[in-house]
Amino acid sequence: MRRSFPCVQLLTATFVVVLVIGCSNRSPEPDAGALALREMAGKALGVSGIDDPVLRQFSVNPRTGSHNFMVTDRDVTVGVELWADTPDQPPSEWRHVPMEFMRHQADVFLDVSLLNVGASAAMDAMTGHWPGCVPRGQTVIGSTEGDTQWVVSCDLPEGTVSGWVDAQTGEFTPSQAPPVNAPVTATPAS
Repeated sequence: MRRSFPCVQLLTATFVVVLVIGCSNRSPEPDAGALALREMAGKALGVSGIDDPVLRQFSVNPRTGSHNFMVTDRDVTVGVELWADTPDQPPSEWRHVPMEFMRHQADVFLDVSLLNVGASAAMDAMTGHWPGCVPRGQTVIGSTEGDTQWVVSCDLPEGTVSGWVDAQTGEFTPSQAPPVNAPVTATPAS
């Protein structure tokens, strides 16, 4: 006859619950694109020429492959934009453009160690929601709460649509705004 031990059953059930909860809250490992962006961001801080540099945001142009990093000092008194034409361009060849207008808050910065989702995966999340959408732009922004996000946009025949991709999990949230068409710009008459 087999005896039942309530304490053993309770401990086993508790272990299973803790294991399931622990695994479900775990962030995915960074993809190759995220690791490459982390490395580029580190280089941007190194070549910024700013004492005690802080990364505020960066953008990737999906059409050209260029990267833009916005770096300031901790107090947001001085800043520089760094432009890399390609991911493999040496940092010594990046363009440095002083920031004349500071639009960043001192307590909002980008912690690239939280970036698990690279540029391609972020755009794939958006185009998976809107098949046929032509990638337009993507920017990673930080926050005081640590919820680093990609802000992504792409073009449909109806106009430009946008959304957010969680930079840790890859979860896509579409904007509830309708598609937008850029205003027509004037062209000289011939």
